[in-house]
Amino acid sequence: MTQEELLKEFMSDPLILEKGYLTPEQIATLRWRDDNVKIVELFKLAIQQHKEGKSTAMISRNLNQKLN
Repeated sequence: MTQEELLKEFMSDPLILEKGYLTPEQIATLRWRDDNVKIVELFKLAIQQHKEGKSTAMISRNLNQKLN
């Protein structure tokens, strides 16, 4: 599964849709290089760091830093 496919899979989660972060139409056109939605940026960071083999604790810390 490519990073883009993985990102779309995460963004298709019912909670993301229910909270209104993205619409199904936005998810369908989502690309890895898109960076206009903060939640997408967070998921991209988590996916990228996971693929790099970083620990869950390190990923969590980096996500928290990005949020603040």
